[in-house]
Amino acid sequence: MSGSHAGTVVVAMSGGVDSSVAAWLLKEQGYEVIGLYAECWDHSSEDPERPCTAGDDYQDVAYTAAVLDIPYFRVNLVDAYRRQVFAHLLAGYARGHAPNPDILCNRYIKFHDLYQHASGLDMTYFATGHYARNVDGQLYKGVDQNKDQSYFLYAVNPQVFAQVLFPLGEMSKTEVRSLARKVGLPAADKPDSMGICFVGQHKFAQFLSRYLPAKSGDFVDLSGHVVGQHQGAHLYTIGQRRGLGLGGPGERWYVVAKDMARNQVLVHRGAHPQMFTTTVQIHESRFMGWVPHSHATYQWCAKIRHGGGDQRCMVKNIRLVSPSTGAPQQSAEEGAYEAEVTFAQPQQALSVGQSVVFYEDQRCMGGGVIMALIA
Repeated sequence: MSGSHAGTVVVAMSGGVDSSVAAWLLKEQGYEVIGLYAECWDHSSEDPERPCTAGDDYQDVAYTAAVLDIPYFRVNLVDAYRRQVFAHLLAGYARGHAPNPDILCNRYIKFHDLYQHASGLDMTYFATGHYARNVDGQLYKGVDQNKDQSYFLYAVNPQVFAQVLFPLGEMSKTEVRSLARKVGLPAADKPDSMGICFVGQHKFAQFLSRYLPAKSGDFVDLSGHVVGQHQGAHLYTIGQRRGLGLGGPGERWYVVAKDMARNQVLVHRGAHPQMFTTTVQIHESRFMGWVPHSHATYQWCAKIRHGGGDQRCMVKNIRLVSPSTGAPQQSAEEGAYEAEVTFAQPQQALSVGQSVVFYEDQRCMGGGVIMALIA
């Protein structure tokens, strides 16, 4: 497995098994490898009884670097993360939306700020432990369809892919774990991080309540009857059926919609047609290394959430808009596209703020953020 590749690869290391194996593979291939850890959260104010586990990750990076005999560095991106990711997350939830912090983190932190720090280390390439593939500068799904993470990468500036390596793109998670054990990496049996790293062991609703004041309101059924009380409409997602605290005989309650102006959560016993959407409007859209035609209609598949199956869709009415005014413009800007997406089959539990990511076979064509549910 050894090779004679020339150049230096800076690996974004998290302390987990994926980035550890990525670093090991690159060193075996003959690269000079440098580990780079991004500190993105200030742990000093965490609840000592249930702290964010990310505070231990840097030590795990140090252990792994020692085993691999590679240099490693720590970069403080706490302020950048709060400004570019966490602030957007809070603002979205305050409006009743469902933003994805992993997509924001990859776009603004890992493949921008951290990438720039890596560039200062005279890197030849920048690598991560994502399950995705870079084929001639184009983003493709990882071979392990169950772990594919291209969904989280669609908003990354495509220009950086000229220098990006995804060593795990052709591997399965099982193979990665097995290799880590075989070569004795410290993170071989470390559990995968689940959910949002800085939330730690807290329930997400409890975590949000620290930053968004609780505002009790009514659970209302579709006939207009109050059936219970909640602690804030922003804490619930469309399609949610657990943790509502609504009992009584009959089918399980589902969240069908939210009225943020009235601070009401609309619920129904069992699934309801109102929970399904066929057409959405997206904005903040990116297209990976190519320019769409405004009058064209594209037939693609889409993922509406990580881990979900591909859904056939039609994308049309693509237009460039000014991010500040919403007015049409003549030249492309980062994230300045809007479009209309119609799915071949109605999709359950879509929400404003959720990302829709497009694929042509295995290639990621781009994606956008839902700004409106049309029909």
